[in-house]
Amino acid sequence: MVKLTLSFVMLGLGLATVASAAPVDDAEPVPVGGWDYQNPYKNAGTLGDANLNARLAKVDSEEGLRDAIYDWAPAVFGPMFKSELGLCKEKSERCDHDDFCELNTPDCRKINPGEETDQMMEFFKGSYLTIFTHGKCDHNSETKEWCSQLGLCSKYYVKDDGKCKNLDLTQESDDVGKIMNHLESSKGDAYAVQYDVPVGGYTWADHNKPKKN
Repeated sequence: MVKLTLSFVMLGLGLATVASAAPVDDAEPVPVGGWDYQNPYKNAGTLGDANLNARLAKVDSEEGLRDAIYDWAPAVFGPMFKSELGLCKEKSERCDHDDFCELNTPDCRKINPGEETDQMMEFFKGSYLTIFTHGKCDHNSETKEWCSQLGLCSKYYVKDDGKCKNLDLTQESDDVGKIMNHLESSKGDAYAVQYDVPVGGYTWADHNKPKKN
């Protein structure tokens, strides 16, 4: 089971940014490297569990990665929305976090069923998908065409784990925090990250992004 602290450390960091950002260009880029490329992340680290790892082991495309995460997330986060994870009341001075909070703490309310629950679930799914489609790199004059100013790259665009290295997938990771701190809205299931090079690597069907209350 994913630890509750995941919500506070990782996902809470990017919610406000995602809700207010503008879409990016959805043109499909030409990848750097071969077209045949297996999913680079075979282990979800502390961000996931054995069930997610089993799904990742079968992934052979971006679409397969999306389906694996979208199938896995509801069983993990659905129960948390009902009994563990809530949202801070608007303008609260007692809630410790800007958005997500632990139920039974001051000014932490339950996530409303229906549209609000759906929006939160989409945000969790999109956030995981964003992390698992990114890697880290050294930004310089030779890599600037595919390595962003933040030192991040698209694993499925670069298709070279030596150039676009795997992120540290632990809950306290600076890599994960960097992505969640710089999320942007995107016309796709994953989120774009500020300064992504190239933009437009997220071309799946549109999904509604969560809105702050």
